[in-house]
Amino acid sequence: MRPPLVLLVNSDEDSRTILRDALEHAGYDVISSPTGAEGLSLADARCPDVIIGDFPMEVPGHSPFTGDVRKNPRLEHTRLLVVTSRALDHEVEAARAVSDAVLVKPVKPGRVVDEVARLIAGS
Repeated sequence: MRPPLVLLVNSDEDSRTILRDALEHAGYDVISSPTGAEGLSLADARCPDVIIGDFPMEVPGHSPFTGDVRKNPRLEHTRLLVVTSRALDHEVEAARAVSDAVLVKPVKPGRVVDEVARLIAGS
C-alpha cells in the first residue's frame, strides 16, 4: 500500500520546501507546484489524498483554484486544506466554505502535518 499523496500548491519556494520536508518526514509522498494552473494539472493526473493550497489562489482563465478542484469529479475524494494570511472572520469563513480545513498564517509545519493526518483519517 502506498503512503498518502499530498499536493502542495504554493508560490513561495521556501514554504514548499519546508512543508515538503515536514510531510515527507511524517511518511507522506509529496508533489508540489508553484502555480494554481500547474497544481490543477498535477491534481487531475495524480489524484492526491490531500491538496494544500494558498487561499485565495486564482488560476488565469478559470474559477478560483479551490473551485476548479471542487468541480473535478476525479478529485471527489481529495481533501482540501487551505492556508491563508487573511485572518478576518468573514475571510476565514469564505475559506472554510470552499475547503475541508483552514489554517491561518503563520502556521508551523507540524500543525500542517497534524491537519493532513486528521483529514486523511476522516475526522
